[in-house]
Amino acid sequence: MYIRAKKYYKIISLLIMVLLITGCSQSKDETTQGPTDNTSAEVNQSDTNPDSSPDAESDVNSDTDGVAQAGSDETDSDEAEELIDAQVLSYNEPIVTNIFTADPSAHVFNGTLYIYPSHDPDYIDPNTSSQDGGQYLMEDYHVLTITDFDSECVDNGEALNLRDVPWAKQQLWAPDAAYKNGMYYLYFPAKDQEDIFRMGVATSSEPTGPFVAEPDYIEGSYSIDPAVF
Repeated sequence: MYIRAKKYYKIISLLIMVLLITGCSQSKDETTQGPTDNTSAEVNQSDTNPDSSPDAESDVNSDTDGVAQAGSDETDSDEAEELIDAQVLSYNEPIVTNIFTADPSAHVFNGTLYIYPSHDPDYIDPNTSSQDGGQYLMEDYHVLTITDFDSECVDNGEALNLRDVPWAKQQLWAPDAAYKNGMYYLYFPAKDQEDIFRMGVATSSEPTGPFVAEPDYIEGSYSIDPAVF
């Protein structure tokens, strides 16, 4: 093994020396003869250009198809995003625009969604003070209903008015509702005659009202925006 490897080593060394001598000789000839005519040395680029081979053309076509496919995927993705944006935009639109509302609570009774918001009037009382929230007059309640997410929201009109709450002076703020034993209960805050927020309750045989308020607030109550569990 050692003798054979040594023999091959000598042969390879001789070949390298021949190549070096030949290269030096060609370089010397080109230096003495000056510039050559490149016209006769032109080579058909179609024979030497690897991109002109059938395999190269196939690769180019394959790459082009890949780019086209990627473009198609991007278009589909853009269309999907636009559709989602349109759906989100439609969900972000107000469900009711005929009145000003805030602070909704929602319940499902008999397969229908009932929404109990507070209701701002469409006017401003110059005698109210913003220091205690007096600018939020809120003199009545409206109940809204939605049968499914493809249907319009329905305003069922006034369900309870401040003038029909004997103990309350002003500011019917965020309410909530509950159902028990065939009766619907509307819980709400309001300021009493001494400007103290109390909790009241009104009842109705229908979830949309009209509700009839109890003659006095709930004893010991003191706060706003009730939630019923």
